[in-house]
Amino acid sequence: MRLSPRTLDLFLIHPAEMPRRRPGRTAAGTALAAVAAFSLFGAESAGAGSETTLPTRPSSAYRTTSETSCASGDLRAELTGAQHGAGQTHAELVLVNMSGRSCTVAGHPAVFRVDAAGRRLGAPAAADGPDGSPVLLAAGGRAVAGLTLSAAGLFPGCGDGGPVADVADLQVIPPGGRRALPVAGFADVLPTDWSAQGGRNPASGGSSTLADTSGGAPDAGPDRGCAEPEPTMMRVTALAAG
Repeated sequence: MRLSPRTLDLFLIHPAEMPRRRPGRTAAGTALAAVAAFSLFGAESAGAGSETTLPTRPSSAYRTTSETSCASGDLRAELTGAQHGAGQTHAELVLVNMSGRSCTVAGHPAVFRVDAAGRRLGAPAAADGPDGSPVLLAAGGRAVAGLTLSAAGLFPGCGDGGPVADVADLQVIPPGGRRALPVAGFADVLPTDWSAQGGRNPASGGSSTLADTSGGAPDAGPDRGCAEPEPTMMRVTALAAG
């Protein structure tokens, strides 16, 4: 049977006439893919941006340096850990934070000798060593400084008829403080009998230690007080964590 050209056209499909995807469907698919990609990467970018803009707490180092300094009324002072030898007494001057909050101390405390009436006798203790670093004290925390007391009798002219006074106690002004604090335990850290070294322990029933009140003039002698400046008889180190 012979087929006509028209009939053959029904069975034969030319490549140029093959079905094609509709342009509308292709464009819609591309648009959907673009929206999905934008949503994915946009969400990630938004997440990353939110992480960089979230408020953060200051570091511990920043909080430490920004803490309030301890006031005199925040602290309690005491002497502990006495060691005696060669006419000197070494003890720990302890400051305890009683405020119920954190505060900082830094540097050398000012330590004074006082008489029974609370009057200061001479200059404060000499600063011994560098200032050190600030110490953060939590509530109940301790800072410690080393205190050295030298017997007045070790120095020429001390206790030999020069102007001396009885030392009944110690007072301390913390670094940055404005008010002096009594120092507990002063009598307990001294030797039982300091009479051969220029004074006696108040706890033994005798007088307190002797302190030069002459100012330590270079030409001082038996009738003019101690030849050494007064700070050499009491030295204090900077406060450190206790």
